[in-house]
Amino acid sequence: MASTRTIRFGAAAVVTGAIAAGGLTVAAGSAQAMPTDTNTCLPGEVTAQVTEGVAPVQGEKLFRLTFTAVPGEDCVLTGTPGEVTFHDAAGAPLGVDSFASAPQSAPQEHVDAEHPAEVVLRAPDADLPGAPAASVSFTMPNSGTGLGFRVAWPSPVNGPVEVGNIGAPVG
Repeated sequence: MASTRTIRFGAAAVVTGAIAAGGLTVAAGSAQAMPTDTNTCLPGEVTAQVTEGVAPVQGEKLFRLTFTAVPGEDCVLTGTPGEVTFHDAAGAPLGVDSFASAPQSAPQEHVDAEHPAEVVLRAPDADLPGAPAASVSFTMPNSGTGLGFRVAWPSPVNGPVEVGNIGAPVG
């Protein structure tokens, strides 16, 4: 059973639930944004959560970072999460490195009530004890200094963590 934790940007409460591994429901269709879309997501317009999935490669851990628009919002997220920092339960940064799998691309993804967006993260050494990560902070490079997030992390993690681009959820 994989753990799911959710935090709304700017909110103090963390909601915790549980889902079966691979039990995520994925909405059909994609709402990929056009390069001319300028309705970038602002603080408070989207929530983010990390779930641990089943990795297709033995020895890896796979995590899904899912963005969902709050009711009534409709906006665009761009690129790859940057400034990724894993934190322990006390909030101290951990020495877990990360890298962008496609750092030069900046895809856009439309996010609304019917169309979440997702980033896949892959971590090595699933069979070894990992750093005791309790949360991860990152920025989405939407505009200016970026859109900052800090969300709960579901399990220990080893680095370097490969961080993918924003896209439509994959089943």
